Amino acid sequence: MKQHRKVNLDADHAGHLAVVICNYLNHIRMHLEEYLESDDTDSRTSKPLELMEVFYLAGNIEGRILSNNATEADLELVEAWEAELT
Repeated sequence: MKQHRKVNLDADHAGHLAVVICNYLNHIRMHLEEYLESDDTDSRTSKPLELMEVFYLAGNIEGRILSNNATEADLELVEAWEAELT
């Protein structure tokens, strides 16, 4: 398992990242039909499973942020989600 370096976040940065996660998940929720329709496979389960994994991962990242155990990989992923929202 690859080890990622833990980062120290101040309260403002941690709060911002938590808001980004919330906004990203709400964006998916508000546009759920679009996400599900974008599945170009014949399987009706692949896209819902992918979304379930995103929500699960987001919860894990949020927990690490709140417990001051966030990693560089967590920050990179949340920054990518933030870029998708803009």
